[in-house]
Amino acid sequence: MLQPCCPQAYEIWQTHGAWITHHSPNFGPGTFDRFKMASGITEAEFTTADAQRQLIKQHMDQLLGTDGVLALPTAPGPAVKINTPASQLNDWRRSLLSLTCIAGLAVLPQVRHQMIAGKCESHR
Repeated sequence: MLQPCCPQAYEIWQTHGAWITHHSPNFGPGTFDRFKMASGITEAEFTTADAQRQLIKQHMDQLLGTDGVLALPTAPGPAVKINTPASQLNDWRRSLLSLTCIAGLAVLPQVRHQMIAGKCESHR
């Protein structure tokens, strides 16, 4: 099964891949790994994933209609510490993407609203 990020990763590589290949920027390990993954996505994989993305878009359009709103947290929890081990950081990133990918896959806007910490605690 293709990862939900596949269409977006393919598109990012199509947009920035030539520049990255030419300039070899010094990305951090996570960013480097994601661009490396994106560079290996074939057009056939993209086409399959894009068809799935279109189904997700249609489903979300049906659920939300013309005036619906979907309210979700924008992160799975507090920001990770700067020295978080890579394996834990990757797990956190996967959790984050499971929340943030919805807007991209459904071709919908995503708005972030920050709540004051003291107010958030009453909702736990």
